[in-house]
Amino acid sequence: MHIIRARDAEQKQQRRQTLIDAGWAIYLENDGQLPSVAQISARAGLAKGTFYIYFKTKEELFVELVAGAMDELFLKLNSYLGQPDATLHGCIEVFINAVGREDPIIQLGPMLTGVLERNTEPAIIIGFKRRLVANLLHCGQNLARRFPGLDAHIAARTLMRSYAIVLGVAQILPSSHDVNSVLQQAEFAPIRLSLAEDATAIIAMLWKDTLHS
Repeated sequence: MHIIRARDAEQKQQRRQTLIDAGWAIYLENDGQLPSVAQISARAGLAKGTFYIYFKTKEELFVELVAGAMDELFLKLNSYLGQPDATLHGCIEVFINAVGREDPIIQLGPMLTGVLERNTEPAIIIGFKRRLVANLLHCGQNLARRFPGLDAHIAARTLMRSYAIVLGVAQILPSSHDVNSVLQQAEFAPIRLSLAEDATAIIAMLWKDTLHS
């Protein structure tokens, strides 16, 4: 295969994003199984060797996928907080809607500190965590400006706890459509959860306590 090399930064970023998009598409098709480098490269229409120009492992690609999804989440939150009529309930709603069940943050979150981190260079993981901290602190500062008396660092910490709540609720939800259908019966009401409804309720209590502490 004749490889056409990306010649400028924009082309390189486009090629990198093509690989990320290909990996995510195959992951969804494979019911949560990480695809191989060969599968990702083939879907992207690139030679397998080209993959390693941009990522050392397939796990590194998926770490970047989570980082990008986190960036998008905070972009939405910060955009909402910039509105003059922003409310706490609205913030929670934006947060929940941004991390739906099919979002990379939820799908890949359980693998992040295990499979993905173990197979990614420490420098990449540290970079990811610094990027997350920067996002949390920036959003925390915006929350503190919106809600007087709220400390920016506490707000950042509460955002991280909110993510943990969403991730926890998502892991309890059934992955099978058939099982989910059965759980709609009355006898299963005590264990039936909704990501939007139940995660929202728990996060609302968390933020209420934070604002009044």
